[in-house]
Amino acid sequence: MFPARPKSSLLFFLCTCFFAVLAHSAEYFVSPDGNDGNAGTSLAAPWRTIGKANATLKPGDTVYLLGGKYRDDPIRPSRSGTSGAPIRYVAYQGEEPVLTSGSKDGLAPAIDLKDRSYIIVDGIHVDGERAWPNARVKHFAEFSNTTYSVIQNGHFQYANGWHGVRMIEKSHHNRFVNNYVDYVGTWDDGTGQDSGDVFQVKGGAHHNLIAGNTFRRGAHNLMQVKGEYNVIRDNVFDNDWSDVLGAGKGGRNLTFGGTRNLFENNVVRKSAEAVDEPDNAGMKTEGSANIVRRNYIFSNRNEGITTESYGGMLRIENNRIYHNTFYDNGGPAWGVWLYPSGDFIRGNVFKNNIVYSTRRLGGADL
Repeated sequence: MFPARPKSSLLFFLCTCFFAVLAHSAEYFVSPDGNDGNAGTSLAAPWRTIGKANATLKPGDTVYLLGGKYRDDPIRPSRSGTSGAPIRYVAYQGEEPVLTSGSKDGLAPAIDLKDRSYIIVDGIHVDGERAWPNARVKHFAEFSNTTYSVIQNGHFQYANGWHGVRMIEKSHHNRFVNNYVDYVGTWDDGTGQDSGDVFQVKGGAHHNLIAGNTFRRGAHNLMQVKGEYNVIRDNVFDNDWSDVLGAGKGGRNLTFGGTRNLFENNVVRKSAEAVDEPDNAGMKTEGSANIVRRNYIFSNRNEGITTESYGGMLRIENNRIYHNTFYDNGGPAWGVWLYPSGDFIRGNVFKNNIVYSTRRLGGADL
């Protein structure tokens, strides 16, 4: 048996490791008024571009972005951080750095974390500048095969692509928290169709957390959830466009599907008339073994929640809708529709919910 290591020796070893990490980390600064020829290691001599930071940062490093606009200059780290030494892009204290486009061709997201791990983006904003729907930004951010990364405390507005933010390609254990996201897509493309989801979770994304955000004005949905074991918690969903399109205009708040995802403690309100759907529900619940609980679902154009199956849709089964509060919705709290050409709906449970002041549009109770 090996002799026990003295506690003082163990403490010395841990401290040595900690300070070794600190010794190999660095802090850098970027400003729209800087110069990439500078050392970038002080406020007095910052770099000019985020691109310089992307190429330079190593695990444990932090770059502070000073206030101002960064055009055609995305966050796209050239390498990953590590579990004990993430790479951090942080708004300098009291400043508001704003990315106004992703790339000159307009296709790249402003924050691109594809194939990266352990990246933290904190307090960085994205603004497409031009009023909807002619934004300079196509996509705000993308998690694609991204793991253990965080985007937090940002303000994102005006994107004209099919998604503002998305998690795809088996992205897992990421967090998108305490952000405000607004204006994505095209409410009417001229043919009576809409396009654009504010946030998408799909393509095998799993074990991600989306919490404490406000989502507004998505032309098609505010959110579309597939994947599995994702948690959507403590968010506000509000798809009312009346201030820009006129009274009663807007869209559905979200489509919640996939497998074994959790939707809890959210506010789902003010779904409204879309160009291709006059009576939008607050949200759809689809997929299998999902949980919808402890949410406030109110003031929506039609149903609070709709569940519908039609040709080509996956089976909808064993979902649980518990302990929610429904009020002031135009239709029933939960509407279930099985079309003749559809698959099937079975094993779903609606239980212990509070429902009042509903059916503003009339019709029989379900």
